[in-house]
Amino acid sequence: MEKEQLKALQDELDVLKWNDTQARGGQDTCGTYDYCVKCDKSVEFPCAQAKTAFEVKPVETVVEEKPVKKAKPASDKAIRTRKTTRAKKAE
Repeated sequence: MEKEQLKALQDELDVLKWNDTQARGGQDTCGTYDYCVKCDKSVEFPCAQAKTAFEVKPVETVVEEKPVKKAKPASDKAIRTRKTTRAKKAE
């Protein structure tokens, strides 16, 4: 966002904060908005930059899916072994 746009947004947010502060009987509303979690008061136009950063949608991460290997069918010998083992356990 360009500096002029940030300044315009900061001016708009300053008016909003002023009006909200007056509506709350003079209680400062700085730090009470959702976008305040992104605030860095050491930068120029802190509210505008915080609001802009807050409204940026996160980039969706695409995870590449790896193909799933199909299980090999059991051999006839493995099937006979399992049946024999089960029969012995049953005795």
